[in-house]
Amino acid sequence: MELILRMKTGFFEKTTYRLEAGKRGLFLIPIKDESAGRIALEQEEILSVTLTERRYPELEIQARDTAYTGVFETETAFEEAANYLKERLNTKIICEYRGESKMKKQMIAVLLTLCAALTLLPTTALRRRRENRRRRTHPFLGKVCSL
Repeated sequence: MELILRMKTGFFEKTTYRLEAGKRGLFLIPIKDESAGRIALEQEEILSVTLTERRYPELEIQARDTAYTGVFETETAFEEAANYLKERLNTKIICEYRGESKMKKQMIAVLLTLCAALTLLPTTALRRRRENRRRRTHPFLGKVCSL
């Protein structure tokens, strides 16, 4: 699995890196810009890794001397990135989930179902009204007759 990150390297500057996790630590290898140095973080240097769930998940690496922040360049699945890091690193990994996104998807599905049901209800109710208008009780005979 290849994880591509856009790491913040300056005030308005971001550099594209490939993230590799191994038994010894994390390696950030520049993809396009060869002048940017390769970043190697040993396991002992890393204090924590934080993943934040968004459209493009965010990554923050807290090292002893600095913090590295970046955004995944592709729409990498949040769970895949978390599992990739969890399997390869022996450090604290913090995952910040957005519970509202799953709830929103469920609510949208429920609302769409309700809207579909509501669009059917008026037509069914109108049909019943029309049928009831046609079948009226004859005032003198007391029988149901269709008009």
